[in-house]
Amino acid sequence: MGFYIYFVALIANFLLFEVGSTLSWTSPVFPKLTGTDNPLSRPITTDERSIIAGIPNIGAAIGPFVTGKIADRFGRKVTLLCVAVPYVISFVALAFAQNVCIFYVARFIQGVALGCTLQIVSMYFGEITEKSNRGRISSSLAIFSGLGVLFCYLFGPYLSIRLFSLIFAIPAGLVIVLYTFIPESPLYLANKGDRSGAEKSLMKLRSKSASEVAEELSELMRFCEKSQCKGTLKDVFTSRGLMKAFYISLGVLQITPLVGIGPILAYMQTIFDSAGGAIPSHLGSILVSIIKVLSCLLTSIIVEKTGKKVLLLISSVGVFLALTGLSTFFFLQTNGVDVSYISWIPVTSLILYMTFFSIGVYPISWVIMGELFPSNVRSVASSLLTSLNFSASFLITIVFPYLEDSLGLGPAFLFFAGSGVLGGIFVYYCVFETNGKSLSEIQDLLNK
Repeated sequence: MGFYIYFVALIANFLLFEVGSTLSWTSPVFPKLTGTDNPLSRPITTDERSIIAGIPNIGAAIGPFVTGKIADRFGRKVTLLCVAVPYVISFVALAFAQNVCIFYVARFIQGVALGCTLQIVSMYFGEITEKSNRGRISSSLAIFSGLGVLFCYLFGPYLSIRLFSLIFAIPAGLVIVLYTFIPESPLYLANKGDRSGAEKSLMKLRSKSASEVAEELSELMRFCEKSQCKGTLKDVFTSRGLMKAFYISLGVLQITPLVGIGPILAYMQTIFDSAGGAIPSHLGSILVSIIKVLSCLLTSIIVEKTGKKVLLLISSVGVFLALTGLSTFFFLQTNGVDVSYISWIPVTSLILYMTFFSIGVYPISWVIMGELFPSNVRSVASSLLTSLNFSASFLITIVFPYLEDSLGLGPAFLFFAGSGVLGGIFVYYCVFETNGKSLSEIQDLLNK
């Protein structure tokens, strides 16, 4: 087995570490922005808190359209480099910001990079992997995203905002430093008619000779010949197979924001504080994020054997049960019931939520999007899908603090729980298994 492809995946996954840090940076920082360790001249308001938490999702909705154009014109490798730079800029800006507007701008830039990252890395992994390791490598993006979250909760409460933010500029900086080790996608090169370049890329990624990759190269060239013409969004919505790929991808991707992962990551410590449990909020956040990483690691190990559809179904049902427990606790608390004897429910529910979310809904949805589209429309389709995903995330994240203030946490978590049920129904009836199938075989299934 060639290990070079795993080294390449590691470099790209440094960007996923930045995704996790961007999503959860606010959790340990918000208490500082309302307390004594505040670089601003005053505590932030509810409106400002909502904007700081939600504005990355606006950037993430815009970013994929930029990524798609760069990826098609200059290649996947250059795009990975272009995505790393905004992370460095934004975290340095956050480190030295003394005005809330700087926080807005830096978080927006982070959002653009975040949207670009999830699109380009899932696309890149889908194109460099084989059917035997595609699920394992592609699901690793959730592991590194989880590590970014864990780092936030583990060290954020104990570091100043400046040092905390500067540390997060390092992973993206490593991508820039290690850029020369990243090979171009062989599928991209084959689609451009560069057979020699595709062959060299395959030899490097597989750690094999030209004769050993000859069969895969021939299949790759045949696959690209079927989709020589440059695709557009119109093609996506006029082709039966592409339309099917689009609504399957849209459905599984929208489960992620609708089950509330954005608000839960952004307000993890606030949720624990509201529960008033025995575990300190920062320790509860650390425990939950450790569970998230371990669950993602489990997914990368078992996904090739269990299948993606099975994991998605288990994940959706588990998320529903966990959120129902969390919602019930806060309903009881809001209505004056003594919840001191069940103070263990919030931390248990959040652990179960993160476990089930991380074994299916989060990692598998991005893997599926990277598999379903042929190379000629992959960029344009994934741009729109990623944008729609983060548009939903923005609306949910920015509304959450107002729901908390006006209705309480119970109704909000009940809505998220219901979304888990709908997601499970969609997966059961609409999603087919892609494990063990080549990109060409997946297209054949979509067009049946």
